[in-house]
Amino acid sequence: MLGAIIGDIVGSAYEFNPTNEYNFEMFKAGSSFTDDTICTIAIADALLKNRDYGESLHDWCRRYRKPKGGFGGRFHQWVESDYPVPYGSYGNGSAMRVSPIAMWFSSRKAVEEQAERTAACTHNHPWGIKGAQATAVAGFLARKGLDGETVSAQMLNDYCDGMSVNYLTYQNRFDETCQGTIPPALDIIRQSTSFEDALRRAVSLGADADTLGAIVGGIAEHIWGVPVWMKEQAMRYLTPEMQHVVIDFYTQCDLRERTSPERIDYLEENEIFVFGSNMHGFHMGGAANAAMRKFGAIWGQGDGLQGKSYAISTMEGLASTAVNVSRFISFAASHPEMRFLVTAIGCGIAGYTPEQIAPLFSKAKSLKNVCLPASFWSVLGR
Repeated sequence: MLGAIIGDIVGSAYEFNPTNEYNFEMFKAGSSFTDDTICTIAIADALLKNRDYGESLHDWCRRYRKPKGGFGGRFHQWVESDYPVPYGSYGNGSAMRVSPIAMWFSSRKAVEEQAERTAACTHNHPWGIKGAQATAVAGFLARKGLDGETVSAQMLNDYCDGMSVNYLTYQNRFDETCQGTIPPALDIIRQSTSFEDALRRAVSLGADADTLGAIVGGIAEHIWGVPVWMKEQAMRYLTPEMQHVVIDFYTQCDLRERTSPERIDYLEENEIFVFGSNMHGFHMGGAANAAMRKFGAIWGQGDGLQGKSYAISTMEGLASTAVNVSRFISFAASHPEMRFLVTAIGCGIAGYTPEQIAPLFSKAKSLKNVCLPASFWSVLGR
């Protein structure tokens, strides 16, 4: 999301003063956030507050009625209306605001569905919806580790009728439609080598600089990361209430990313199901039985990695459990390529409480590849 905001701010000085100079000044005098940032913040705030997307957009845009560059004509009418309804737009406004969706949800299906919802309150034309979905899914796949070339190819195939694109053919074409913005944005992602390179390609295209920058930046963030100096510089342009939303959103996304699902029915290729067992490896009930039925746990093996699961014996006392948890944490630290989904071990048949077990995982807080139950995080804090 911050990548999209940076792209918007950097591009804002060149929206109506286009440049083809690759080495343009990044944060030029007169740079500011535009409606792209306002709408992106509105979507993030809606997610934080479990609020209707259209309601949040309407509210935030009325707070900032005169952003740099203004609002598009039809969208301005929507903002000023007391009874706003979608108006069939296929403008790129649906794509520039959708980056928070890529970060919040954990499956492609959910990302697609929610991206459609963020678009449909205004941009309910099929291309308006496809533009939002292509951008959000691209960010989601990049977040899951796919490279720019793969992401670009998949999105062009899935949402742009498999078209072949060279972004330079869009040079100096101010096109505010999804059709004229999504394909070059995806090709920029394909050809770029870093976050800054992607942003420079987007803005120096001489097109809709702020919106193209926002779309490209929101995807590029998950492929290459964002330089710290850019994050710090961009945050200075935001109002205090915007800054609070950004900070809260990233905090909650990190917590969601590090929280084990309440119900685990399937695992990604690199994921490991971590369950409570006993020293004899009698996997007869609860998570242990599920581990044996679904994830390769071995009868008679009470501790350690087995198939796509990892057993931690919890039935021999709290001191013994602490030793076993410590051994698991060391194992997880030495296997960063694996992502461990820890269940509420010891809090079922063993009879312990989260207040007793969670502190045993305190050293796992710094391991990004270890996810803990929400009940454990409630004890450990962030």
